[in-house]
Amino acid sequence: MAFNPKQIEQINRFELDMLMQNFGSKLLPHNHPTTIRVQNVVRRIIAANADIKEFEGKEFGVSVVDSSVENAFVIPLGHVFVFSGMLNLCSNDDQLGTVLSHEIAHCILNHGAENVSFAHLLDMISIVIIAAIWAVIPIDSFSVLMHWLYQKSIKIFLELPYSRKTEMEADYVGLQLAAKSCFDVRESSAFWCKMAFLTKTFGNGPEIEFLSTHPSHEKRSESLDNIMDQAVQLRTLCGCPKLTWRDPRLHVEAVNKAIELQRRQFFEQNKKPVDVIKIR
Repeated sequence: MAFNPKQIEQINRFELDMLMQNFGSKLLPHNHPTTIRVQNVVRRIIAANADIKEFEGKEFGVSVVDSSVENAFVIPLGHVFVFSGMLNLCSNDDQLGTVLSHEIAHCILNHGAENVSFAHLLDMISIVIIAAIWAVIPIDSFSVLMHWLYQKSIKIFLELPYSRKTEMEADYVGLQLAAKSCFDVRESSAFWCKMAFLTKTFGNGPEIEFLSTHPSHEKRSESLDNIMDQAVQLRTLCGCPKLTWRDPRLHVEAVNKAIELQRRQFFEQNKKPVDVIKIR
């Protein structure tokens, strides 16, 4: 950690103030049904995990941003921000619960402070390396080129892998938080399976995980499936109601296959013969 707890708290409070100002009129009222829905899910997670010491001192406020952006995040102070676009993606409260458990996991794992410290460390290294290059080869164009190559290398080989690593950590811890909160943890894998299909069908092309801050949707779904048995056992130990026999993962997979089949049939039926132009 490059900063002490007091400095981190000051940074976090400044961040919260800036976010509240930026979103401003887009924030839904606290008594709005959508805000109340998110508040209930967050309270359920906090109440079920109150034994975790990292929850102490967190101010878990909730703000819902009326925007089509498909995102949700929790700042280190504990304030939860959810965009309407993300709520539209979550088919039920179980999916929303697993998504918010993931974001809250970032908070209690202190990833925000780690990210600030990591960025500070990279900046320090960058200054030293650039100064060394300039001392050896004091040519402006060469220095600019080396700086560009250095920044790209740092991003691809350090920043992005580090970001993906923290996402996987939050997936693992978040699944435990969701299990203790008695959500249907299988919905976490189903959600990312659905996201993978939507990205493949309506996105701008296949995901390139190597160049992304997050693991691919397919990898996240597969990774969550690998630890699903542990989460289900933890859920049972916490005295949660039994899961329904209907596995949402199989349902999402079946729906995805049905939609893909319909798309193929549609394109096959609407193929138009290509006119051949004869050149005389």
